Amino acid sequence: MGLFDRIKDFLAGDAGPAPAPLPPVTARLAAPAPGTAETVAALGLPNVEPVLPEVGEQPVAWLIEAPADGRELWCRLVEQFPSTGLWPLITDGHDGDIDRPWRDRELDGPGTEIGDARVVLTRSLADYAGEDDEEVPGEPWRRTPGAPASATREQGPVDLPAPFEVQSLLLVPVTRPADAPAQLGWWGPCNYGLTGGDVSAVLRSWEDRFGAVLVGIGFDTLTLHVDAPPAGENATRLAQEWFAFCPDAIDQGVESIQALAELAHERIWWFWWD
Repeated sequence: MGLFDRIKDFLAGDAGPAPAPLPPVTARLAAPAPGTAETVAALGLPNVEPVLPEVGEQPVAWLIEAPADGRELWCRLVEQFPSTGLWPLITDGHDGDIDRPWRDRELDGPGTEIGDARVVLTRSLADYAGEDDEEVPGEPWRRTPGAPASATREQGPVDLPAPFEVQSLLLVPVTRPADAPAQLGWWGPCNYGLTGGDVSAVLRSWEDRFGAVLVGIGFDTLTLHVDAPPAGENATRLAQEWFAFCPDAIDQGVESIQALAELAHERIWWFWWD
């Protein structure tokens, strides 16, 4: 069972016995420069391998498969991020196959623009709504983004809980966690026309407003830990952003904007694209 299954089971109350707890780790979400191959080598970590994009031989990240002390290592790497510029993401692969996408080069690499989140969400929603000519009564958020959710925190460090388990780790050279999909050129939501830069634009906005920190990435999944989730009507506005970003959350998931707003209250936000 992977990280994402454990998260969903935990939210449903079905996680089973938890591992021995580790203390939360304080995450400072800025580094002066992205890490390099030399930075990775200086860490002295075993079984590190480069992750290459579809074209070119410049690593976009580094993979550590099944580290023996994965939970402790993740915590240590989070703490070291301001000096290393390497953000650690808990990862898995397609249907449990770590090769996809990390060894099979199913990544574009850096180069796409990280634009404005509002522009990205508006375009994403227009493209998705264009697939259906009929407007759903009482659901204008399916076609037009509402007012953005208000910020719920000041910027600064956040406390992240230690993960349930770590199957593998991805070390991504960035100056903030939200930029990891852009650095990878991640294909996860490519069926919805979103680039890695588009994903990072939205994650930057949520990182700034709510302390929503990217902690996990898979073939087509993202996991965020949220320092200050929105509440009330603000959560409903966030749910509308969530739908524009990831329509499957409703259309293949919780089935209503009200149910998605309830999830927005949680400290873990989980995304999946078909």
